Amino acid sequence: GALSGADPVVTLTLQADQTVTATFALENPALHVGIVGNGAVLQDPLPPYTFGDVVTLTAQPDPDWRFTGWSGALSGADPVVTLTLQADQTVTATFAFEGPAPHLTKTVTGDTWPGGAVEYRLALTNQGLTPTLGLVLTDVLPTELTFETFLENPGDTATHTNGIVSWQGDLPAQETLILRFSARVANDEQLVDTVITNTARFSSANAGAGAATASFTVLPQHRVYLPMVIRQ
Repeated sequence: GALSGADPVVTLTLQADQTVTATFALENPALHVGIVGNGAVLQDPLPPYTFGDVVTLTAQPDPDWRFTGWSGALSGADPVVTLTLQADQTVTATFAFEGPAPHLTKTVTGDTWPGGAVEYRLALTNQGLTPTLGLVLTDVLPTELTFETFLENPGDTATHTNGIVSWQGDLPAQETLILRFSARVANDEQLVDTVITNTARFSSANAGAGAATASFTVLPQHRVYLPMVIRQ
């Protein structure tokens, strides 16, 4: 306007209508960095900042995570960006999991009676984007059950010993291992109304551990008696 310079104290001689504008800048702008997922954001230089500072931000994902993008004062998916601070700013870096993610489910067919058979199904799925390594899957049968046979056992890789069904190996990304086997209930009428529960468990070298449980109830066996007809 009618004045210039950065001296905060000035004089102005009014010989006509005049317009002046005073401009103020944030002296110490703040940069707030948020993180979604597992990772870190490096700042160069580090705070505190002054008005007009140019800050380089670098997104660094943790192992098995990947950087997916910025939001707030920044956008895009370039992991290294710059930001000029002319006011308080907020940016968020988002990371997505892409490592191994094993998940186990277990089912058992219906209820049965003393001396009857049940069928178990184990499904171990790697829901992640990288292989799950060093998996050990075990299913210990209750004492009321006797293992009979495998109904589904890819490559005959699962084994049974003394009531323990087990499998070991690696599981590629997005693949599922399915094991099915039958077991027979002890022929003991005292088991009627008993709820038989057992739990399958897995551990791994790079993705933790987990478990899944299935139950069924032993029912009374119904017998049908037919009348005897004697013909003469």
